[in-house]
Amino acid sequence: MARRRSGSNGKTTNEKEDWPLADCLPPGTKVACVQTPTGHNTEIAIPASYLDGRQGRSWRAFRLNVAVDDFDKPGRGAQLWWRPDWRTARTRPGSGTFHRE
Repeated sequence: MARRRSGSNGKTTNEKEDWPLADCLPPGTKVACVQTPTGHNTEIAIPASYLDGRQGRSWRAFRLNVAVDDFDKPGRGAQLWWRPDWRTARTRPGSGTFHRE
């Protein structure tokens, strides 16, 4: 796992850019990102104790909003959403929600 402050997935450590919002992640969060032939794979581990504390009990569900800033062309970027951004009219009820079974 990478350190808490993460960045873009460059080919080398020197190509990675710091992501300023990474400091907003809960303490103990771990992030790993590896390049693949078609893009990248990312894993984020959020401590269950953080979710429990936010819900005041053992967590039952949480909603995750994830976007990737894509800069395939110099000077032109796009924001790609894993599920529709829930702050927009395109959102769907429950999108990005994880339920504990």
